[in-house]
Parts: sequence; C-alpha cells; structure tokens
Amino acid sequence: MNSQMEGHPGDVSIPALAAYCMCEINNYRREGTTDTQYCLELLHRARVQHDDGALEALRQCFSEVARGWIRHHPKQEIMSRFGSEEYYLAQAFERFWQVVVQQGQEFSTLATALRYLQASLNGFLLDTLRADSPLNQVSLPELDSAGEPVVQSHTNGEELWEIIQRMLPDEREQRVASLLFHYGLQPEEIVRDYQQEFSDVQEIVRLRRNIIARLVGPESSPLDQ
Repeated sequence: MNSQMEGHPGDVSIPALAAYCMCEINNYRREGTTDTQYCLELLHRARVQHDDGALEALRQCFSEVARGWIRHHPKQEIMSRFGSEEYYLAQAFERFWQVVVQQGQEFSTLATALRYLQASLNGFLLDTLRADSPLNQVSLPELDSAGEPVVQSHTNGEELWEIIQRMLPDEREQRVASLLFHYGLQPEEIVRDYQQEFSDVQEIVRLRRNIIARLVGPESSPLDQ
C-alpha cells in the first residue's frame, strides 16, 4: 500500500488512516522506515480533536503491536495466570492514554509512542504481580542488623524479581527498584531512611529514570517482536 496514493493525512478517512498506520508500523518493523505520518495523524485526531473513532482505530493498531509483546514476553506463562491477553491489552492502552491525556504528552515519532505503550504494559505487569504478592502489605520494611529489608520468600515476589533483575543488571538500580516498587517509597523517603546508602534525591531520580529506560528498552526494541 503506497501512502502517497491518499494524499495529505489530514484529508484521509479514519478507516484509511488505520489501514495506513498498520502499514507504517509493519514497514518500520521490517525496514526501520521513519515515514509514520498516518499513525501520528491518528494520534492527533484522538488527542487534540477528541475523535472517538480515531481513538478506537488507534487502540486497534497499537493493540496489534502490544499483542506481539505479550505473546513473546519471557514471563508470558506467569502473565496468563492473572488475566487474558485482551485484559492486558486493554489495561496497557488505558494507562498509555492516561499519560497522553493527563500529561498532555505529544509524540513526534511512532517509536516514541510505542515506547510509552510498552512501558505502560510493563508497568501494569509489575503492578499486577506486586498486588498479588504479600509484599504489597508492607508499608515500611523491618531492617536487619546490616540495614537490609527483612522480607519472607513468596512465590509471586520471586517471580516479580526474576523479571526486574533480568532487566536491571546493575545492583544499585536493583536496590532502588526494590525501595521504589516493592515498598512504595518516594525518592525523598529513600534518602531520609537510607542515608548511609543514598544522600542525594537527584541520584534517586536519575536512577529511577535509568530503571524506566531499561524497562522500556532501546528505541528499536518495541518493534523487534
């Protein structure tokens, strides 16, 4: 399908936009092409023009990409215990769209939008595993003599950390991820309660940004599957 046939994206119908958007996604996955003007037009109509038809078309296009991430996820078997594929697709897109609407997020490239979508899916997966684990009952961990959190071993907690450790090879990032995600601490609380390890809120913010970047993956990773 040749995108030049339909003319300017602003003049194209929503069904045609959706068809061209899928072509752009497939071309980008195969060839790394950056001509994704029809996908960006769908985003524009849904976000700026509040077009429900464009939003639904965008959901369908992006769900096809997210479906591949779910089916090829290293923890797909674990994920299936907590919900169906359609459930994960719906929750991931809902989170993604909340970022777009509430934060006024704009995307200049399709790759950036898909990275946000993948982060939404990963975030929901982590939240789902954490919510099912008894670890979510802990507000502040007890500390042992070495200042380490005392946490009993739980199957789902171990599964969660298998995922996190796989994505975070750096031990300091793993430590911050534990305090942020397991115990729900804010950067200021980490600096206050763990002064011997961390003394700078900005370092926690930087590490959190690195953690999120690792979870999302490099620019090309959302389209690798």
